[in-house]
Amino acid sequence: MVWRERERERPSMATIIAETSIVGSDTASGPREVDFRVVFTGNHIAKGKFVQVVLPVPFYGSQLLAELAKHVVFDPSYHDILFYNSEYRGWEYVKDTSEVWARKQKTILGSSKGYQVDIMIDDLYQRPVQKFSRVYSRFMEIQNSGPPAFAIGIFQGKTAFNTVNLRKVATQLGADFVFVIHPRYRNRKPLEQSDLPGCVPYIEYLNFNDFASKAKEGWVFCGIEMDGEDLVQFEHPRKAIYILGAEDNGLPMLVQQACRHIINIPSVRSESFNVTCAGSIVMYDRVQKQVAGGQ
Repeated sequence: MVWRERERERPSMATIIAETSIVGSDTASGPREVDFRVVFTGNHIAKGKFVQVVLPVPFYGSQLLAELAKHVVFDPSYHDILFYNSEYRGWEYVKDTSEVWARKQKTILGSSKGYQVDIMIDDLYQRPVQKFSRVYSRFMEIQNSGPPAFAIGIFQGKTAFNTVNLRKVATQLGADFVFVIHPRYRNRKPLEQSDLPGCVPYIEYLNFNDFASKAKEGWVFCGIEMDGEDLVQFEHPRKAIYILGAEDNGLPMLVQQACRHIINIPSVRSESFNVTCAGSIVMYDRVQKQVAGGQ
């Protein structure tokens, strides 16, 4: 993935919404229908959400941000917006002055299908937060306010029985909620039969876009997969969301790239754990370290 140099200062949401004038456009062709294909980091661009807008071609980054804000929930204070620059064949950070050329789409028969721009939304809390950066103060405020809290879930969970067991353990070990992103259950009966009083809430997300757009601000994504940081030495964030891979496919690389941490569970024989066992081990490690640290 190629990312070009980012803008140092981000405009406020009020500034973005206000910048709606059409400048520097292709006035000969006039406004055109343009499809924005939008993803959050962690979701494949081919599975992005389509939003249709009317803009001149080309248009400026300020216009892209203004139109995007009308259709997609994001916060410029901790989200970076990137667009795919076809000329450079890489992702470029959107600046107010960026010149965005929407690429013309073709049908199978070669006729014009309209224009399209691929857009990615990146959560800065899931990157190393540098001291004195624009998100540092807010991140520390979120992490240090109130008691420690966490959620845990499975990406593309396949077996409802595993989800039920994970939910039971998560309830015992103090999770706020349990979730599954894009579930693939063939049999949902275990879920329907296990909604017991006192269990933490269970949430299903359509895909990673849906999950990332609704994630709690400032909570750190921690993927659980082999070849990550050793769990024994791992320092758990005070506010964390743990993401387990599915029973058959594990945690895809795209999702790992969206996480700030990848945690590896050490083992003596096989490196692979049942998804419920893996989640239980990580949650117990978190609780044990909190108790030892007096939290």
